[in-house]
Amino acid sequence: MKKSIIFDLDGCLVESEVLALRAIANSARELGAQDISEQEMCGQLLGLKMSKIGDWVEQKAGSPVPEDFADRIDAELMAQYPTELNPVNGAITVLSFLELQGFQIALATGSSTTRMQLALKTTGLSRFFEGRACSSDQVENGKPAPDLFLHAANLLDRTAGNCLVLEDSPNGVRGAVAAGMSAIGFVGGSHLKSIREEQASKLLDAGCELVIHDLTDVIDLAGDHSTLFHENSLRSC
Repeated sequence: MKKSIIFDLDGCLVESEVLALRAIANSARELGAQDISEQEMCGQLLGLKMSKIGDWVEQKAGSPVPEDFADRIDAELMAQYPTELNPVNGAITVLSFLELQGFQIALATGSSTTRMQLALKTTGLSRFFEGRACSSDQVENGKPAPDLFLHAANLLDRTAGNCLVLEDSPNGVRGAVAAGMSAIGFVGGSHLKSIREEQASKLLDAGCELVIHDLTDVIDLAGDHSTLFHENSLRSC
């Protein structure tokens, strides 16, 4: 029996992380933070709710963020999406293949619902996730807690052990594993171009089964009837 596949959105299906990390870094520097590295931001912030990212910025800057910090970042990103946001290379091909092969798919993202919906609409991915797109503001605890993934599994009417997660962040992988799901790491997003190997190691350390560099590798894995994509995955759940 085919497993259901739960995708992260930012950095896995759409190239939004470059925009988000730039906006967050600029805000942090405006508040006085100086020692901010790309590697640190990717390792700690990917997959988190914007409120949690605000806590990180406060710690780095040593001063409180504005109360509307999350709303400001969301608004800045949403203003850029219509002209600057693109799908990850191969995203439409992969989703179309999985749909054709009868795989159930869902979305579990740390983005707000409004930003998630705009990202899907802008990149032409909405049709793949109608009624099966979950955002962090729909659950009590975002990644790395398991809540978001369990919510997605409920929408699919599947048990956690029959779901496979594709993630680009250690926080997301930890959340998937905590939910009792297997995970595949993805390091093909443009935001990771200078730290792909470092990020791959972090994803493996977080608990994913393997790491892919090209999203279309999913087609080969699913087409070869990999145990990751069918019942009896490598990780016991």
